[in-house]
Amino acid sequence: MDDKQTEGERVNVSIGGTRSAAPVAPSAEPEAPATPETFPVPGSEEAPVAPVPAGESETTPAPTPTPEPEPAPAPPAPGSVVTSGDGTIGGPPLQAVTSNDGHGGKRWLKTLITIIIIALLAVGGWFAYKQFLQKKPAAPATVQNKNIPLLKVGILDADYGNLYPDMSASEYGYLINSQMFEGLVRYENKSKLIPDLASNWSNPDDNTWVFTIKDGIKFHDGHTLAPADVKYSLDTVMASNSDLAQTFAGTIASVDVGGNNQVKITTKQPDPTLLNKLAFLYIIDANLPKGDNPSLAGTGPYQIKSGTTPTSTNVQMVAFNGYHGGQPSTKALDFGSKDTATALVKAFQAHQFNIVGPIPPAQAKKVAGSTEFVTTEPDVDFIGFNTVKTGPLQNKLVRQAIRYAVNPQNIGQARGNQTTPVGQLIPEAIPGYNPAIKPYKQNVEKAKQLLAQAGYPNGLTLTLTTSDPAAQTDAIVNDLKQAGITVKVDQHNDFDEFIDFFNSGKAEMYTVDYTSDTLDGLDIYTTTLPAANYNNPKLTDLLNQANTTVDPAKRLKLLQQAATIVDQDVAVVPLTTEDNVWLMDKPYAIQQDMPSSFISVYFYKVQLK
Repeated sequence: MDDKQTEGERVNVSIGGTRSAAPVAPSAEPEAPATPETFPVPGSEEAPVAPVPAGESETTPAPTPTPEPEPAPAPPAPGSVVTSGDGTIGGPPLQAVTSNDGHGGKRWLKTLITIIIIALLAVGGWFAYKQFLQKKPAAPATVQNKNIPLLKVGILDADYGNLYPDMSASEYGYLINSQMFEGLVRYENKSKLIPDLASNWSNPDDNTWVFTIKDGIKFHDGHTLAPADVKYSLDTVMASNSDLAQTFAGTIASVDVGGNNQVKITTKQPDPTLLNKLAFLYIIDANLPKGDNPSLAGTGPYQIKSGTTPTSTNVQMVAFNGYHGGQPSTKALDFGSKDTATALVKAFQAHQFNIVGPIPPAQAKKVAGSTEFVTTEPDVDFIGFNTVKTGPLQNKLVRQAIRYAVNPQNIGQARGNQTTPVGQLIPEAIPGYNPAIKPYKQNVEKAKQLLAQAGYPNGLTLTLTTSDPAAQTDAIVNDLKQAGITVKVDQHNDFDEFIDFFNSGKAEMYTVDYTSDTLDGLDIYTTTLPAANYNNPKLTDLLNQANTTVDPAKRLKLLQQAATIVDQDVAVVPLTTEDNVWLMDKPYAIQQDMPSSFISVYFYKVQLK
């Protein structure tokens, strides 16, 4: 959700979103109500897990033991005597068999020896078989991951900014602060929201959310988390005029403390994405004395290392031993930065960092002895059209021709980034993604046929407005040229001016990359398809319904229907989503949990394989 643009790097647009945050002015601590109200929490309403419901744990029934086979009667042991009931040996006495040659005694002895050998083999085989049945399979070897005393992480051109609540709403700010602070909910595995400081929640109505706060959680300063801290934290952000407040707390009308460890949040109108936003609104200690280390106000797995002061390029942390989520596997963190990927790689090779990134894929492959860790951005790079302005792009056949003319894979590679072609505006980790929509493959001949059907057998000329690097723009221009479309490039170097230009409907065709601040499909549609460029009543109706539908399943269907309309009408041409490559000096057990365009890792989970 960072909009910072550096030369040769992807422009990550957060249109109308956050670029920097003004400090949040602290507000006076509210007085606790004399008689806490117990908010009704309907028993039938489980805490919804959004945007994608968390999977239920499966209980596997214990296997029914296989009965051991009944052993057959054991044959007589060698040398033993089997007696009959009357005490005679085996019944009637054995008769000697006499051969015609007079050697009957020897033949009888040979027969007896053969019988004994067969009996011995039978007994040995039975005991071997019984031992085989009783032998248990060896337990599989377990791999025990190891804790890490110190992990040093180097980030390309980082600006870590301030600690919450004065943090900047940037990728760097979230990366650092999410290690020390927590919200009522948090992301897991990029697509699920799970309880964090809240144990559960419910919706008595579409404008009301009731959260139950977990018991016994400690702040870093030793105080115990209480509902009053939640109210103080949210009220503090709401009272500020920061980007943080406007983006994540803008729909909150009030926060009230009740009995039974409850907090009630009332919104101004139904807000289906409130949980998404609360994941970025951290809870801080209302009782922390002013002037104390801000990180002491958090509940997260780390706090600022004693004797160190965070700077824009270096932040040092140590594990919080009282963390409610258990002892962190990584005991200390040291975040640093370098201005260029080359400098970052050199520092990595000199063992100044254990993990570095993002590194251009081609450069990463040249670093010997390293392990790659790839994170996926929740962004989409696309070509947008102005279908309101009179011109060729009002013809759907022309838009279809452009979709078949371009090669998303080549366009992504032209930037030097690792990318994945996509077929829709909504990334896979974001609610609204429609798995039925697949990426289109380049087909220049079909593009030419569509242009001819549209009335342009000899091609046409269009203007492309962009702020992207020249390499990517050239790749698009060359692809369209093959299909007979001549492109004039309107380059804008002032990014904010570029956003205003195409949002106002002045561009004919434009390229942009967008990551949703709230990580939601509705935000992507309403931001990337401004009415000045595209107007479809059916789409508008679906988006209006999604804007007030709190039920996650119903809302997902609405957003997926919207995806189908955008695809069929070719409102845009989605190109790629970007992957970031990180280098590790050892094979760490690491997982991307936050659906962010950065490393997005809760480092307390990281272990050494």
